[in-house]
Amino acid sequence: MKPRPVFAAPGVRFVDTHTHSTYSHDGKSSLAEMRAAMSARGVDFAVTDHFDTELAWDGDRFSPILRAAEEAERLNRTPGAHIYHGVEIGEAIWNDTAADRILSLCRHDVVIGSIHSVRYPGWMQPFSLIDFRNFPAEKLDGYLSQYFTDLAETAETADYDILAHLTVPYRYLIGKFGLAVSPERFLPEISAILDTVIRRGKALEVNTSCLGSAYDVLMPDERILRLYREKGGRRLTIGSDAHLAENAAHAFESAKNVLLSIGFSELTYYENRRPIAYPIA
Repeated sequence: MKPRPVFAAPGVRFVDTHTHSTYSHDGKSSLAEMRAAMSARGVDFAVTDHFDTELAWDGDRFSPILRAAEEAERLNRTPGAHIYHGVEIGEAIWNDTAADRILSLCRHDVVIGSIHSVRYPGWMQPFSLIDFRNFPAEKLDGYLSQYFTDLAETAETADYDILAHLTVPYRYLIGKFGLAVSPERFLPEISAILDTVIRRGKALEVNTSCLGSAYDVLMPDERILRLYREKGGRRLTIGSDAHLAENAAHAFESAKNVLLSIGFSELTYYENRRPIAYPIA
């Protein structure tokens, strides 16, 4: 028998389950600044700073996650948006020893699983740093194929609560370089990943960071979200992926309207790694 869902207290508007602070290598705002912005928007949030396993032993990548959790607990003693603390583990499948260690470092509310670098020979740096303009079509297809292979393995084997920004390479391929590519080419692979998320009882993230940009879609896009629902997927989180306080809870109202039009009625956040549902309203 499946466990009964836990529901949030009345009055929860949104919980932004994917944000970064200066405890991430690329964060631009302090945790206190992020909290002030969330408080002004009436939104609680999770701080999920980066821990990319391929960089785990390149200096101290563990302490920043612990310090973020400690600061979140201190800030929560004062009035304002509630902070849930967690971590975004990138490339968990590259280094399960490091992934296990970061998970045991402290009590996390939420763990995000994601891919930022692909196990593609000669091009294993973060895809945000790759100039794809000179990739021949066959090579680009192979790179994307490997991305979805890596994401499928992550979805199946990693310890996570939320699978993040499923179609994120297209933010760069389309939004940055204007390439004529589409996630539809890999719809069978994406469909299988959705099956895994549903079967394992995980959440699929609706990432709003691209709305209003050159790649002006949700990640994943509406077609994939409809497919997720058709397959029986109901557990969704919403995340701005904000690295800057001004982007806190970015475009959540727009995303809400899309989700309602598809037929979703609830979102989820996590506390002590327990999913808590609340209505989309």
